[in-house]
Amino acid sequence: MEQLVLIDESIELVEADLLKKIWHMMSMGMSVASIAAVLALPVKTVDAALKAKSTPVTKVHFAVDDAAVVDAIARTLYAEARGEGARGIRAVASVIYNRAGGRPNKMLQVVKAPYQFTPWNKGQIPPRGSGAIWDECLRVAKAMSAGTFTPTTSHTHYYNPKQANPSWAYAKGSRRSYSQIGQHRFLTVEDVVNI
Repeated sequence: MEQLVLIDESIELVEADLLKKIWHMMSMGMSVASIAAVLALPVKTVDAALKAKSTPVTKVHFAVDDAAVVDAIARTLYAEARGEGARGIRAVASVIYNRAGGRPNKMLQVVKAPYQFTPWNKGQIPPRGSGAIWDECLRVAKAMSAGTFTPTTSHTHYYNPKQANPSWAYAKGSRRSYSQIGQHRFLTVEDVVNI
């Protein structure tokens, strides 16, 4: 069994047995440098493994320094949730984040996927906004791109029931359970393929 350990912007796979050894050596009072020397590992690997003990890494975050990603996410958030307040903007951002598996390098692909986010349908480019709401969309988009965004929901889909009644909102003829945030219904749809 392997565990992912984030080291700067790269991933190292560390065997579970090796993680246990590192944690055990630390519990015996050994320094990070000493453990690294004994196990012939880079200090960064040992340090990341020790942090993983207290906070197991289940998602690895990647930072993307790309203005195009920030711009596309901000435009999407503004077009989809500008009337929903900060909570609604963050909920829509969480859907993007969850579909991309927390990876900023996938978020542009997620927002521009055909028929996923209405503002991008048929090759349209959603406009930039202005004012405090646009500033909030930019802040959230920058956090997503930097890999520092924390999703507020685990949902993968949402819709506005006043504007749409998607088939994926139903399972075997019954409406799926959802969380209402502003005008949108948020739900997790596991049997629909995402990017």
